[in-house]
Amino acid sequence: MRAIVCRSLGGPEVLEERSLPEPSPGPHDLLLEVLAAGLNPVDLKTRETGLGFERSFPMVLGYDVCGVVRGRGEAVEGFGEGDRVVASPSLVRDGANAEFVCVDARAAARVADHVDPIELAALPLVVIAAWEALFDRCRLRDGEVLAVLGGAGGVGHVAIQLAREKGARVVTTAGTDASIALCAELGAEEVVDHRDPTSTRRLLEACGGGADVVLDTVGGDVFEQALDVVGVDGRIATLLPGESPRLAETLFVRNASLHYEFVGVPGITGRRPESQGRILREACGLVLADRLRPVIHATFPLGDLEAAHREQETGHVHGKVVIRVGA
Repeated sequence: MRAIVCRSLGGPEVLEERSLPEPSPGPHDLLLEVLAAGLNPVDLKTRETGLGFERSFPMVLGYDVCGVVRGRGEAVEGFGEGDRVVASPSLVRDGANAEFVCVDARAAARVADHVDPIELAALPLVVIAAWEALFDRCRLRDGEVLAVLGGAGGVGHVAIQLAREKGARVVTTAGTDASIALCAELGAEEVVDHRDPTSTRRLLEACGGGADVVLDTVGGDVFEQALDVVGVDGRIATLLPGESPRLAETLFVRNASLHYEFVGVPGITGRRPESQGRILREACGLVLADRLRPVIHATFPLGDLEAAHREQETGHVHGKVVIRVGA
C-alpha cells in the first residue's frame, strides 16, 4: 500500500512516500481503507520526539481517520464490510497517513455515507479530547461558565460547540481577527484577544470573577492564565502538562482541581476503548443534526503531507487540517 512515513525523528523533511505491506487486523481490529485523515499537533510531536514511546521506523502517523471497513478481527461485532467509520488510531501503532489502517473497533463509530469524509476525519481526536476534558473530567454542567484558552484551534473550536450544547456559557481567547470572528460564530459569548495585555482581567470580568471550568488547549505560559482565571470550586483541564510555582497554592485557596487530558491513553493501554466509541457515536449524531460543525482550515493530498505539517506548524490553524487519501 502507499504510505507517507517518518524515516526517523525530526522535522517535516523526514516524511517520505513508501510502499508498505497492508496491515493485518488483530482480534478487536477493523481494517479500514482510508478516505481521509486529520492532522493534529500530536502528529508533529510524535514526528519530532516519538512522545517517549519505543517506535520502529519507518513510522506512519495520522491519528484521525474516516474510512471504509475492508476487514475485521474475529472478536469484532457490530461492523460489516463496506461500513464507513471514524476513529482515532492508537498513538503506538501505525496511523492513517496510508491507504489502509487498523483501528480498535471498540473505539470506532459507524457513520452515514452521505456525510463528507473530510469533515468526519476532522473530528475524532479533538472531539474525544474536548468531551473527556469537559464532561468526564470537569463535569461541566448547564449554566456554568467555561473559559476556553485557545478557542479557534482543533480542540478549542469543538469545545465551544459542545459546551454550548450542554447549556454552558462560553468565553474564550483568540489571537487574530479571523479566529476571533470564528469563535463568536461558533457560540462564544465573549472572545478576548490574547494579544491584549489586559486579556486576563478581561477574561475574569467576562467570567463574572472566575470560571467554573477552564480548558487550556495551549499550555506553556497560557497555563498560568488558567490559574488566574479559575474560580472558587473551579476545575482546570489542560491538554499539556503545565508547571507553575504557584500551582498548589492557587488550587488550594480556591478549592479548585486540575485535570490532565491525554486522549491517547485508551489506545496505548487498552483500557476503556469503548468509552471513545461512545463519544464518537454521540458526536457524529450531533454532526448529523447540524449541532456540531467541524471547521476545516485546509486540505492536502496525501503526497503533500510535508506541506500539511509545515502549515500546522505555523500556529495559525483555525479548526483542522485534513489529508485527502481516498476521498
